[in-house]
Amino acid sequence: MLTSSAFVYARHAATVSAETDGLRIAVPGKPKMDTLFRWADVLGASAGDGTAMALTLHLMEKHKNGKRRLRDVELTQSQTSDGIHQQEVDKWLRIVEFFASPLRDTSDALPSIDLIMQTPPKQRKFMVLINPVGGTGKGEKVFEKILPIFTHANIHVERIVTERANHAVEIAEKLDLTAYDCVVVIGGDGFAYEVIQGFMKRSDWADAIQFPFAVVPAGSGNGLAKTMAEAAAELCTPESSTYIAAKGRPLELDLASLRNATHTSFIFLSLSWAFMAEVDIESEKYRYLGSQRFTFAAIAKVMSSKSWSGKFSYLEADEADVPSYWSTDSPRGPRPHVALLPAVGEELPEGWKTIEGAFSLFWAMNVSHAATDAHVAPHAQLNDGHLHVVLMEGKVSKGDYMGALLGLEKGQHIEKPNVKVVKTRAFQLETPEADLLSADGERYGGGVCQVEVHRGMARVMGILK
Repeated sequence: MLTSSAFVYARHAATVSAETDGLRIAVPGKPKMDTLFRWADVLGASAGDGTAMALTLHLMEKHKNGKRRLRDVELTQSQTSDGIHQQEVDKWLRIVEFFASPLRDTSDALPSIDLIMQTPPKQRKFMVLINPVGGTGKGEKVFEKILPIFTHANIHVERIVTERANHAVEIAEKLDLTAYDCVVVIGGDGFAYEVIQGFMKRSDWADAIQFPFAVVPAGSGNGLAKTMAEAAAELCTPESSTYIAAKGRPLELDLASLRNATHTSFIFLSLSWAFMAEVDIESEKYRYLGSQRFTFAAIAKVMSSKSWSGKFSYLEADEADVPSYWSTDSPRGPRPHVALLPAVGEELPEGWKTIEGAFSLFWAMNVSHAATDAHVAPHAQLNDGHLHVVLMEGKVSKGDYMGALLGLEKGQHIEKPNVKVVKTRAFQLETPEADLLSADGERYGGGVCQVEVHRGMARVMGILK
């Protein structure tokens, strides 16, 4: 155990110890002042110089209401000695940074001070992309609020405020991946969708799509941010999402090819059609309402009593484990390998199932949440290799619609008798050309489209609890 008695905590001589789970500060004779600051809550530390010679811990602790807030704890020089030498402060600065780093191998035993001093922590560098018009247009204010979290975590930040639609596509397409450790997206799911498309347009797409990205909610739906927050047992707030980006590690995330006869794009969140697609797209005119725009648009759509007709064909999931995309044969071609689907317009393989006729709801989810208040696919995992398609067949009543919508926040809609969930690795959807589809919150044309999941293709910063 690494221990020092050279510090003062809250005007009391204290013993400071680096333990497996955190930094313990104990005041002899005062058991109530024996405190363990968990490494998971420690962003980093900084040191004063000159006459100050203090060590300041930068914490982001979770309160009883679930919110995380920044707090500093200062350790000053002892009054019972000749004072702290700068060398002692620097040593403990290095110790705190070593243990607080998310890059540390936590399976190893406590290292020696010599090992810690020989391996200074790397200052990471994040590129932050800000959508200034996403959601209610508070992206830049969100950035100013969360910047200290990155600073305290020893992360250097460069930021770009996008200036036009698809600007993030252009940035991701040309980004020097060797210059950064992560791309942070401050905006909604549609903004993250742009970054993914930019990565996939590159000649080195196979490397780019495995470059870590993180999401900080500043859009209307924020489905991926909510999914990552739930996985980490955190609230979906800009502060908590930034904490996840700073303290998390790259996790595998499924990606899916979405294609029609002329165009291919890539989705990480969802593809919706019928009721929910029209709610998603048409709610844009209520953007000023923030996340409430979906509620307002959904009520209006329920009252319209509209139904849709189409054909949904899918490969039914089996019990076999889906291989990672990168473990399959020849995954690094000029574009992702689609193994389960024929070309658009060709006959589907034997054994596929088909549902044809009237639909009221079609929502194919890659992750668990489509928005902060929409737990659409409770059984979906980040890298399970499947899409979870939530269906309502036929023309349903207003009461059935409302029952499903009211259960959506907690995932209880899937218990309704008129709601069906299909688990699949690939499907084809045929709709009238004029129908609206929504791909990760972005408008997508009707007609014939095909989707196939690539297990673990992308990387997203996260924490698994």
